[in-house]
Amino acid sequence: MKLVPAGATLEELQKKAAACEEKAKCEPEPEATKLKQEALLYREWISALSSGTWHS
Repeated sequence: MKLVPAGATLEELQKKAAACEEKAKCEPEPEATKLKQEALLYREWISALSSGTWHS
């Protein structure tokens, strides 16, 4: 089993969320909405990991 530092995981998720949000600004619908939803999902994962409510 390989453990991944939470800080590295959170940073990666934040970068992915930001990238989706930036790309959504330039994309037409419905692709922009899909990107915004993906960013929201990343933000929810960040919140769950930060609060300790996420379990594998």
